[in-house]
Amino acid sequence: MDNTPFTERSNEITEKIDVSTPAEMVELLRLTDSEIFSGVNTEGLFSERVLESISGVTSLVEEFLRNFPPEDIAIVLAGCGTSGRLGYLISKVCNKLTSKLSKGRPFYYSIAGGNKSILTSQEAPEDDPNAGVQSLLEICHNKKKVIYFGITCGISAPFVGGQLDYCMKHLDKFIPVLLGFNPLNMARDVEIVGWDKTLRTVASDLNVVSLEGKGFVINPVLGGEAITGSSRMKGGTATKVILETIFLSALNDIGKDTSNTRSCGNVTSILKLYEEVCRNFYKTTANVMSALVQRGGVALTADAKIRYVASGWMGVVPLIDSTECPPTFGSSVDDVRGFVHGGYDFLGIENFGQQEKYFQLGVNDFIKMYKSQDVGNDAVIVFIQSQDDPIMTSILNNDLGDVLINLKGKNKIVAVLLENPTAEKICETDMNKYFDDILRVTFPEYDKTALTYWSVTCREALEESLYSCCLKWLVNATSTGGHVLLGKVFMNYMCDVKVSNNKLYYRAIEIIKKMCHGVSHEKATNSLLKSIYETNVVTEERRNKTVAEHYIFAARKDKVVPLAIVLAKMDCSVKVAKETLQKHSVVRQAILEMAKPLE
Repeated sequence: MDNTPFTERSNEITEKIDVSTPAEMVELLRLTDSEIFSGVNTEGLFSERVLESISGVTSLVEEFLRNFPPEDIAIVLAGCGTSGRLGYLISKVCNKLTSKLSKGRPFYYSIAGGNKSILTSQEAPEDDPNAGVQSLLEICHNKKKVIYFGITCGISAPFVGGQLDYCMKHLDKFIPVLLGFNPLNMARDVEIVGWDKTLRTVASDLNVVSLEGKGFVINPVLGGEAITGSSRMKGGTATKVILETIFLSALNDIGKDTSNTRSCGNVTSILKLYEEVCRNFYKTTANVMSALVQRGGVALTADAKIRYVASGWMGVVPLIDSTECPPTFGSSVDDVRGFVHGGYDFLGIENFGQQEKYFQLGVNDFIKMYKSQDVGNDAVIVFIQSQDDPIMTSILNNDLGDVLINLKGKNKIVAVLLENPTAEKICETDMNKYFDDILRVTFPEYDKTALTYWSVTCREALEESLYSCCLKWLVNATSTGGHVLLGKVFMNYMCDVKVSNNKLYYRAIEIIKKMCHGVSHEKATNSLLKSIYETNVVTEERRNKTVAEHYIFAARKDKVVPLAIVLAKMDCSVKVAKETLQKHSVVRQAILEMAKPLE
């Protein structure tokens, strides 16, 4: 029996993604994303238990928003990495809508590592349950009632676990909701320094609380990710789909007669819309997706960069995608970067760009950067959502157009026109002088029957949410496919993952075992420690260090896992292993030569 959590399992659909063409990659991604809705067992998204939980939480949120003054309540979305970034994005979008509905701004976000984690990997803080509690208290100290959403795809983040545990100790004020994608008995069950619990014990406690009607567990099983363990993809999309369904359905019902118990059919119909849009988007946009994968791969293999430029909350989706590449693929923070119109003023967070240039993320920063450096082969992907998009204005009236003209030819400058099927088409007149390629994406139409009684405001918000999911699929394919073509993936494993937190430390050991078929857990762990400390013999003193001490040291180093794989496979010295890796232009080539495929 395989006890590996579903979120950490290899997906057999994508076992050959590393030797696939861009078009084949897109098809494989389509098949894996469809599992968000089809599931891999009876406990999928549309199972009765999961739908009842989603429906129950929706009714609870609607009740809070309708019956309590906004200043007395908080709806907190908490998570680490991608989960925390999506919590930030969704809370901002929902507050924009509640403001229109005169319901204040009751949505809050809590992300491990603080606002800097929105822009870059700060994964070590996710292993601190006490930091999670402190963050929650800072948000909720003056609130009377709180609905807390703990988002952890693998049910593995101690930062979230600490918050859930605190909520269960204060049920008079907090209603805890766990959102993850494993069965509760597969929650992470490893010791956490400074904590007397594990995620599994917290999940078990919450299950009891939920049976008493004082909390909720939403945990459909989606199966393995396209890239093993990369929950930014299916897990991130499912998080977005479920939370938007809950909040938009609840906001639409404010002021209506909801005395009757909400039926699961209401939320089911909205989830079905996401499924329909997913299916039709891949069907109509596969050629554009594969073209962007190719562009990204060409740039990265030429040691050049991928740049996203966009505006609005839709524009934050590519920005989030860019922040996920370093921990996932071991890439530098400069390899894939996103730029959003309005920069920090639009995001509403402190300006980290004053500290480090890699955190400069406004369109004006993009203009300054490319005015001051002579580059070649970068893939610059500019997303334009309408004729009056601020990006279009910047191109036609400001320095952005001059920069694009100067870059064209030396780099690959691509305009992606994102069009609502019922809106006026974006005019391409004179755009050829700015862009090498113009790719038109028409978002799919969908059956609006389920929205017959929705308000115009909420219907428009849902449509934007549906289409931002499409953009997420598009940019996830671009960055993932680009790194696959670069050689950062072996079969469907992240062979150059950063060992920067508890979860990734244990994932690295499993990757070594998979790459070096037959290697024991003990040998894989020893090889990882040899690589971390660059030593041929791991002393007892080092072996007895905590996992946290190991990954804090490892986080400063590059190619820890590839080096460990070579050490485990060849039984050689660290010096020989490093020399072997240096002979190959990409990690995957070295692994292909030395590691046996899975049998």
